[in-house]
Amino acid sequence: MVSPLEAAVRGPLGELGFRKREAGFTIDLASGVLGWVGLNTATEHYPKGVCEVLPVVGVRHQSVERAFDELLSLRFKRYGAPTISTPLYLIMPGGNTYTPWIFNAFDKPEVTANEIAAAVNEYGLPWMKEKVDLQRIAEYLEHEGHGFLLPEYRVPIALAFLGRSAEAIAMVEARDAIDDRSQYHSFSQAFSEWISRISG
Repeated sequence: MVSPLEAAVRGPLGELGFRKREAGFTIDLASGVLGWVGLNTATEHYPKGVCEVLPVVGVRHQSVERAFDELLSLRFKRYGAPTISTPLYLIMPGGNTYTPWIFNAFDKPEVTANEIAAAVNEYGLPWMKEKVDLQRIAEYLEHEGHGFLLPEYRVPIALAFLGRSAEAIAMVEARDAIDDRSQYHSFSQAFSEWISRISG
C-alpha cells in the first residue's frame, strides 16, 4: 500500500527521472549504478496524517551489492539498499542542523512534496553524480561511511573490483583478527575464495 507521502512525492520525483521501488526511489546514473532516495519518517507526537520526513540520498553500485549479498548468503535485490548514503539535510546549506520536512496529508501535501523533490534535484542529484565512480564510492565508505553502511564488508569488495586485491585481502584479514562476530569470520572465508576466483 502506497502511503500518502509516497503518493505525493512520486510525481515530483518522477519528473526528475526517479521510479518508485520496493525500498525507495531510484534513477539510473550509469551502467550498473543507481541513484537512490529514501524517505525516513517519524510520527510520534504528531496527529494522524502528519509526520516528519527525513529524506536520505544514496548511490547503489550493483556489482558491489551483488557480491555483498553473495558473500553473506543473502538474496540479491536489484533495487535494494544503497551502497553509500547520507541524510539530505547534511549536504544542504546549514547542514549541521537537523532539519526535517513536516508533511501533512490533509494540508497542501503537494507543497511539501515539491519542496523535497526540489532539494533532491538541487543537492541530492549532484551529490549522487559525484559518486558514480567506484573509486569515489570506496573513498566515501572508507572515510565517511557510518557503521550502518557496513564499510568493513563493502570497502574490501570495492577495492577488489578496483584491482587492489592485496589491499582488500589485508583489510579483511586484519578485521577478522579482531572481530569476534562469527558472521565476519564466515565473510572472511567466503571473501578469500571469491577474490581468488575473480582475480584469476
